[in-house]
Amino acid sequence: MKRLAERDDTLEDIVLAMKEEIAKLKGELTIYKATLSNGMLTSRPKQ
Repeated sequence: MKRLAERDDTLEDIVLAMKEEIAKLKGELTIYKATLSNGMLTSRPKQ
């Protein structure tokens, strides 16, 4: 049972680390999307 509990704790740590990484990447993606959309708006030909 002790080994099972250790595995459970390890898996929980891995999942937590992955969730943190996903949150970080989502933030970066938002920044990139905003940058791209701003670039697209400014690169439109003037009418």
